[in-house]
Amino acid sequence: MPHTIDSLKLNKKNKKIYLVINSLVFFTFFMLAILAIYRIIFPSGYFVYSFANINSLKNTITDTTLSEKMLSFYASTPLRFSQVKINMELLNSDAPLENQTISIQKSYKAFFYPTAQNLEDLNNKEENQLISLDGSVFIIGNNQETPINNPTTFESLGYQWKNVHPNNKDLSIYEKQKLADINSAHPTGTILKTIPDENYYFIENHTKRKIINPPKENIINAIEVNDQSLKEKMNCTLTKSFLSKKKYECVVNLSSVNPLLGKDYNFTLENLPANLKIKQINLEFKKTPSQENFMFFLGDLKQKTFYRFGFKES
Repeated sequence: MPHTIDSLKLNKKNKKIYLVINSLVFFTFFMLAILAIYRIIFPSGYFVYSFANINSLKNTITDTTLSEKMLSFYASTPLRFSQVKINMELLNSDAPLENQTISIQKSYKAFFYPTAQNLEDLNNKEENQLISLDGSVFIIGNNQETPINNPTTFESLGYQWKNVHPNNKDLSIYEKQKLADINSAHPTGTILKTIPDENYYFIENHTKRKIINPPKENIINAIEVNDQSLKEKMNCTLTKSFLSKKKYECVVNLSSVNPLLGKDYNFTLENLPANLKIKQINLEFKKTPSQENFMFFLGDLKQKTFYRFGFKES
């Protein structure tokens, strides 16, 4: 004899409670999904540097230099953000930063190197090459071999895939360097080409040397940079935080430096007050909702999809 299981029936009050809870759960998941999509399309980027733990792996602000009169540091990202919020926390309030101005520039770290003596040409100088080996890409030249950690870093450094060639050299003769990641600067042997003026610079030992007579037809891996990058600056004036006497912050729009080539944002604070002791720096990059940013997201998604499946845009 078949068993019949009668479904439980909720009374009117419990049924109402069930519907309300069910609606709340659905609404919560719906809002979380919207928030997740929003953060994918309009992401934020967070960077930090602790002066109390300068060797911490959590420090994502790099090349931090603090002297008696100047503070300089970098944040590196391949994304194009709309604005950045700077927050500086001091160890004490004896050296205030009220109304101090932080300047922001964008390019590649190597282009911000100090200028050394000009080169007449590239005689006795070696331009780096890009080679592939076992699915990895290496920068080789000047007795050095620098592996690149992923395609994002490769593209963010301004290299082009068409210039990568299969390896036919004995790599054992090269001194292996630290793995290049998104925070890395271009190594010795890199050639930078400014646009639109077409000046060429040779990177050597953390300096850049202008090439007076560049052999343009023989230069293969020149990295393009903007002349304007050394002139264009965004200024951000610090104000005291309402939450603490030791914290100062400011927000600046990045619209004028965004079109410039490069992945590295250089922050500089000059004319520091005496006895300044900084505890921590925090940066929050934001991409604000706009049609331009949305179209940029769609274009980037299309490019990555084509690349993922091996297609080329026509």
